[in-house]
Amino acid sequence: MLILRILLLSVLILQICYAYGSPSQGKIYSKNEAPHGYIPFENSFYKYHRVPQTWAKARQICDAEGGYLAIINSEDEANFLIQMMAKYPVDVLTDVRHKNNVLVGFHDYFEEGEFVTIDGKSLENSGYVYWAPGQPNNYGGNEQCGSLWRKGGLTDFPCATSSPFICEISSDTLCTIRDVENSNQ
Repeated sequence: MLILRILLLSVLILQICYAYGSPSQGKIYSKNEAPHGYIPFENSFYKYHRVPQTWAKARQICDAEGGYLAIINSEDEANFLIQMMAKYPVDVLTDVRHKNNVLVGFHDYFEEGEFVTIDGKSLENSGYVYWAPGQPNNYGGNEQCGSLWRKGGLTDFPCATSSPFICEISSDTLCTIRDVENSNQ
């Protein structure tokens, strides 16, 4: 009987997570647990993906993991992401062509030079607009996607060029055990 109750409670918890519309696809985390491979910082979790992808493919991978390409909202967050990059020095990234950039969640697809985050905010409204020296430059007329430079600062980057990337999952979007407990009250 106890096993049946545990199974029914598990099903109920997953149904509540789906009802919350959790982008983490019904996965439940304790309040201190990060999703697999993610590192906590402030109110989000981050994961560095070493295998290079195009910007669109990176965005799909982040979405499949319940997150999104990282959106930088502060200098502290940018510095944290740069520290993540530092764990993969250029001499370690032997199979990576663009070793000094990671793809992040902004672009100027809609209007050249008007950069917006993947959630539709201008960079100014996102809270972080610090360009690397000489950026943005739309080199070759083909740089509509966003990246973070290893030495600091944003760069525009060719969307079809593969690069490492960083995904972010906001702790506000995770379905936690605490959420489930609160919904039962």
